[in-house]
This record gives sequence, structure tokens and C-alpha cells, in this order.
Amino acid sequence: MRILMVPNDTASMGWFRLPLLRTLHERGHTVHVVGLRDAAAAALERTGAQMWVPRRPLDQVPAIAQTVHAACRALRPDAVLAYSHRAIVGAAWAARTAGVPQVHGMLTGFGMADMHHTPRAHATALAAQAALRLATPALDTLLVLNPDHLARARALRLARPHQLALVDGEGVDPTRFDAPAPRPARTVTFLMVSRLVVHKGVDVYAQAAQQVAADHPDARFLLAGTVDAGHPDAIPLATRAQWRSLGVPELLGFVGDVRTVIAQADVFVLPSRSEGLPVAVLEAMAMRRPILTTTAPGARETVVDGVNGWRVPPGDPSALADRMRAILDDPTAIPRMGEASRARVLNRFQADRVNRSLIRMLAW
Repeated sequence: MRILMVPNDTASMGWFRLPLLRTLHERGHTVHVVGLRDAAAAALERTGAQMWVPRRPLDQVPAIAQTVHAACRALRPDAVLAYSHRAIVGAAWAARTAGVPQVHGMLTGFGMADMHHTPRAHATALAAQAALRLATPALDTLLVLNPDHLARARALRLARPHQLALVDGEGVDPTRFDAPAPRPARTVTFLMVSRLVVHKGVDVYAQAAQQVAADHPDARFLLAGTVDAGHPDAIPLATRAQWRSLGVPELLGFVGDVRTVIAQADVFVLPSRSEGLPVAVLEAMAMRRPILTTTAPGARETVVDGVNGWRVPPGDPSALADRMRAILDDPTAIPRMGEASRARVLNRFQADRVNRSLIRMLAW
């Protein structure tokens, strides 16, 4: 088959989907990826994928639609798979009207739908849902990553019931993400890796870290990630400046290889308000880190509470701080829980296993 992938950006394809591209290439398929020929594209091309470089930035739905339609007319793919709201909305009808036999979308999360804390964010969420409803009639399949989002997509009528399908996240390559279990000494280092947006719980992490640092000054709280420019849910500049002045959390900015910062941490934290199935958490689990996350959909799928980590209510800095203090007071469980994280990845979230399931589902 000739398959065209339409990611939300080239970098996300390089970070999260290399195992899928390799598997498709090994099965004899020809894969093209829409995106810029940059550092991430080099990694994609090493899997056997070929790049379709757009004529203009894919920062708006019309640009995605124009690019995908042109690519489909030129390449004549047998199937298109688009990732995320914007890519699905842009690609679905563009591919269908170009005569592509199979058109699929993967909804990687409901973050936009949960941004109800400002009028602008609420309006953006409603607009994103409406746009998705207009796009899904052009899809054969709309894939979602956890059971809560499957139920939610049905309740919101984002697609017809027969179009909806559940996959177990996007998986992680455990051979690429591996490290010895952490052996904390007198103190503990916590780490969060995320875009600096509210629905990921970055604000909750910062508030909890500041509470805990007041009585555990030796503990470290790292935050790796960048601002999503123009995002209605972005952490304001003034807030980030205040964190920087306090030194809690420690702002690391963009990290090219996330393994380097996970290796420095004892506990990986993601106090998200909403997730599909967080790949950053799976990567930390594969590297034998216990996970401190929330009971929110998607996030809770990664942790068996008390086995490979802990779960607290979303949006509750005090609950998160209390759990951090408990870990600091008795860090002896960290190595055991880290090993349990690795085992959970191997048993359920290996990329090869997830990708085989996806390929069977799409009849590729």
C-alpha cells in the first residue's frame, strides 16, 4: 500500500511514531509523511518514510487541506492517516475528494475540549468540536486512545458509532527508553515534561512544588517544555517569570532528548486535567520511573495506584503536594515502583504490540 501520514507537526511524528513507520516499511508499504524536511524528518526518513514538503506553513486548516489534496493527487495513496484535531479537520475531506480509498483520523486527546477556565478557551473548544463533526463524515475510522474518550466521542457525537475505534495509546519503544531504576539518596528529584499549558496541569505542579519546597528545601522540581505560542491555554509570561525568580520549579526549556532529563529524575509527574494516553509518561515508565499523575481520563490508564505510582485528583495542588511530601518522607518504594512501571510497559504499552493492533484494525 501507499500510505500518507498527516501529523500535527513533523517533530511529533519523529518523537512518537518511528516504530509504526518502521513496521509499515518492514511490511512492504510505502509511507509518505507531510511535513518539513528538518532534523525530525531525517529520523523519519531513516525508517524508509518519504517526506512530502508543503509549499507553505501548515499552521492553518486551509493550508493543511491544500497540501493534503495536492499530495493525494500526486501520490495516489491507498490510505491517509491524520493525527490530532487540526490535521484531521484539514485532511479528511481533502483526501476524500482526491479519491483516497481509506481515510482515517487519530484523536490524540481532548485537551481543547477541557479548556473551560476562560471564555476564549471555552469558545475555542466548542469551535474545535464543531469543526471535527464536519470532518468526520469523510473518515472511515476515528481512533481514540482510551475508554473514557471513546465514551466521550460518542456522547458528543463527534462521529457515527461504527466509525469509532479504540487503540491502546501509541506505545513506546522499550529498547530506546531504558535506564536503571532510580536509587534516591537523601532527597528526591521530581520531573514534569510537558508543553506549558494549563490543561496539562503545569500550574498545579508549580503550586504544589512551591508548597513542598517550603518544608523540603533539598527536594528538586524540574520542568522541561516550551510555550505553545498563541495557544489559548498557555501559561502566561508573567507566571513563568515568577517561577523563574523563585527557582521552583526549575525551568529547563526545550530538551532535545527527553531521556537525558528522565535519567536525572526519581519520580515523573504529570498532574494533567485531560489526556489521550500520555507518551511522555510511557517513556518515563519504560525508563523505570514511578509515576505521580491524576485520576483524569487517559492519565489514570498508566498507573496502578500504589504499584507503579500514585494518582491524585486533577486540579488539586494540595493533594499533589501531600503525595510529594509522603514520597520525600519515605522514598524506599521508588525503585520497586520503577521496576513495576517498566513491567507495565512491557506487558501492555510496547509500541510493537500497539502498532500490530492498529495495523490489524485498519486492515493494513
